[in-house]
Amino acid sequence: MAQNKNIFTQAPLYGLKDASDAPSISTEVSSEKSSVIKTVDALFHVQVGFISIGLTGLASLVCGITALAIVTINMLASVQWSPVEFINQLFWLRLEPPSTTYQLGIPPMAEGGWWLLAVFFLTLALLFGCTRLFMHAWKNGSGFHVPITFVAVVWLYLVLGFIRPVLLGTWSEAAPFGIFPQLEWIVAFSIRYGNLAYNPFIILSIVFLCLSVSLFVVNSIVDVSRRRKGAAQGTIYRGAWWFAVFCPVLAGIGLLVTGTVVDNWFVWSVEHGLGLTNLFNS
Repeated sequence: MAQNKNIFTQAPLYGLKDASDAPSISTEVSSEKSSVIKTVDALFHVQVGFISIGLTGLASLVCGITALAIVTINMLASVQWSPVEFINQLFWLRLEPPSTTYQLGIPPMAEGGWWLLAVFFLTLALLFGCTRLFMHAWKNGSGFHVPITFVAVVWLYLVLGFIRPVLLGTWSEAAPFGIFPQLEWIVAFSIRYGNLAYNPFIILSIVFLCLSVSLFVVNSIVDVSRRRKGAAQGTIYRGAWWFAVFCPVLAGIGLLVTGTVVDNWFVWSVEHGLGLTNLFNS
């Protein structure tokens, strides 16, 4: 029978019916070669408990932890390495992108270089994570719903942290790391570009978000009431999933064209007859 798996070993996919079915190990294989084989096998079949994360999953985990460590250490340094102040000011601490002076260049570490390094590792972590999800779905013959959803969210992140700043020619257009600093950045961003409430892509994104949440609630109610999966329930779930996927996709498009195509959404809405003043006057 296949043995249980742990962080160091991997159970075979199929158990042996009899001990005689076990493959014989050639005594001619040197211990050095056997060690290399075990090392390579461990890298490509990395496991954490019962979860096999694979090589790409391991790379994603390492890059993600590195990015988190960079942000945390910089925030801790900003409060003179005081754990008490770090906890008290956690929601206000930040790691800012480089100023407009450096454009798309590499700034000194203290003037945005740490932010750039954190973005680099975080981007790698997300890309490795996408690769792992697609490989896992393809290997197991399952649907690609989870990988596609993850890609949609990564798309929104890439627009904010990489694609849009590159198109505008400066890293300063990206969002900072931090909880309240990001909320402040969103408010300032909306004011700077004439209120994102007039951005049709953002409007559709919010509508799809509301529809997705509503349909998922309806799906849960149907599931509880019927205690079984019916055709109607499957249709509701698929609709909710599509709305959920298009929410970050449309938001990413709306943010991508902000500043690159449209400089002021209020002026744009008035010119196209979509502003509130036009609606009231009509």
